[in-house]
Amino acid sequence: MAKTAYQKQADKRTKDALRLRARFDRRLRKCAGQLLDALAGTAQAKARLDRINLLYGVDISTETILAYDVRVAGLGEALAPLLEQSTPGEEVQLFNPTPDGNGGLSLPTEFVFGEPIEAPPIIVLPSPPQMTDML
Repeated sequence: MAKTAYQKQADKRTKDALRLRARFDRRLRKCAGQLLDALAGTAQAKARLDRINLLYGVDISTETILAYDVRVAGLGEALAPLLEQSTPGEEVQLFNPTPDGNGGLSLPTEFVFGEPIEAPPIIVLPSPPQMTDML
């Protein structure tokens, strides 16, 4: 049985949404890994500066305000286990056939799906001529 425009639209929107989810999941995993690496690097830099302060009797700031705030917030300790217990593509998607609806007609386009919104054209009328004094 041939699919209706409604069913084709549902399939396309679903595939596009899943593709978008997968793209940003990959990006999130990459950024989370980079953040964990950056936190490890700031910890190493802090340890070195702590040692320099101790050895040479100086008082050099050991970390930036951002590095301090992220460390104190425990973001690395919270993020690492989340990243370790999750794997890319772990959620298998099963496509169920979309029941026919809306009489088989496509639904209107929506911004949330990245579709152009069909709106009536805006007509710009020329401005009326300006009256000027001719004295």
